[in-house]
Amino acid sequence: MPTLFHAYNHAIKYGAKHKPLYFFSFVIFLWAVFDAIVSYMTPVIISGQMLSNSQIGLIISFSSIAGAGFDLLLCKVLKNPNYKRLIIYAFVICFFYPLFLWHASTVVMFLFLMALWGLYYDLI
Repeated sequence: MPTLFHAYNHAIKYGAKHKPLYFFSFVIFLWAVFDAIVSYMTPVIISGQMLSNSQIGLIISFSSIAGAGFDLLLCKVLKNPNYKRLIIYAFVICFFYPLFLWHASTVVMFLFLMALWGLYYDLI
């Protein structure tokens, strides 16, 4: 199994040739950290609004329904997607989602946020 020393030697050996790979690996790492934090934080904040477990499950599952809808919509709208732009949109959602989630207090706002989370997963 490769170690951090192996990764360091690889970076020294290949340097600029693999610079985009190293950058994108860092982006994937940031998204993984964001997903872990948000996946923990979302049900905790929603349950703070005194909703039942069934309601929380239905609200969270709305992200999958919205994601499927965005898949159908985005494949029709974006014929030749610019991946840099999609990554920027994903980072914008990563920035604003926790802020909106922290201030959400109604079921409609939670459903909107779950739709936004579904869009985020489609973008990445």
